[in-house]
Amino acid sequence: MKKNKTIMLSLAVVSMTCMWSLWPDQSTSVIDQLSISSKALPAHSYLMKTVNSKMSSAMAPSSEVANQHSLLGEGVRLQMVEVAQAYQENSRYPKYSKPLFNNDWNLLHPRAFIPKAILLDFNEGLKAAIVLDQYIVSRDNDLAVRVVISGEALAEVKPETVVVSLSGLSKQGEALSLTHSSFSEGVLTYAGVIDKLVFSSIDQTDVVVNAALSFDNDEAANVTAVFKLVGTDAKMTRLERSYVEGAHLIIPAYFDVLVPGYYRVEANLFDEESQAPISHLNSAFLLTARENSGLLKIHASTLRSKGFVGPYTLSDFNITRGPANPGDKTGYGEAEQDAYKVQGFDFSLYNQETYEDPKNQQRLEFLQKMAGID
Repeated sequence: MKKNKTIMLSLAVVSMTCMWSLWPDQSTSVIDQLSISSKALPAHSYLMKTVNSKMSSAMAPSSEVANQHSLLGEGVRLQMVEVAQAYQENSRYPKYSKPLFNNDWNLLHPRAFIPKAILLDFNEGLKAAIVLDQYIVSRDNDLAVRVVISGEALAEVKPETVVVSLSGLSKQGEALSLTHSSFSEGVLTYAGVIDKLVFSSIDQTDVVVNAALSFDNDEAANVTAVFKLVGTDAKMTRLERSYVEGAHLIIPAYFDVLVPGYYRVEANLFDEESQAPISHLNSAFLLTARENSGLLKIHASTLRSKGFVGPYTLSDFNITRGPANPGDKTGYGEAEQDAYKVQGFDFSLYNQETYEDPKNQQRLEFLQKMAGID
């Protein structure tokens, strides 16, 4: 994220510099007009020459302005140096196994659901939010739902019932009453589980979950949230024993495939003992009912940069199927387990070659040239 911000800032600064250099010289335009006017009015030529002289003097670039331009140019160059250095570091690792860090929130939380608390209409001292484990929900799994209620007004007003229902259901009996599960640091939590059998009656993909809250002061409120309900096109059933091949740690993965296609499997590799993040894996391959396996790869340069020889834990799976034709929707898969143990090997068993991509090198040379790096 920080690298992306640096790149965007550099491009913005470069754009501003180009606009500055290409913008018409307004001081020259005004002075030329005054000069023409002085020729047209000879009786006042002395006055016009005086004005012309004063204007030219006032609008001529001062040393201070020149210094500002120089500083701006140097600032752009330094930003480009940072961009080139960041790109050089990033290009040391392949796209399929980039280093993973604690602040890579999006990678560490695939398919994340972001709760949004709202103030309740009848009392702004109360707020409530629906909390789900994931935004993308499989039809094959039960759905855990929580409603959290917080605010200073909880000292005066207490919830009596919390009932959850889903859009697309015609039967009122399919609503779910949540039970009070905890109270901690001024936050009430109600929880329950929606049975996966309910999803068979829902046709749409974008589903609204509504929580109807009633309170002991005869007031009521509603809180809503949206999640994506999807089928399971392929399920990763197991990982076979990992092995070293050249400069890579190879992990064979096997699937039950219901819908054939090109699948992308993303997952995160952690050190088993410390749970320190090591690498974000990103592999793509064709899966069919017969060709039901693919290889997940981690380059040794990524493992060495983190210093962990294993064993490892592989988790945070995000499995998707690319659209087969324009207009088709993305398909989704899942892993049978939340996490898998992966055997590691001593670094001496890997090929010592570093990762290199000729295209990345060409881009790096271009950035270095822009930054004035020899």
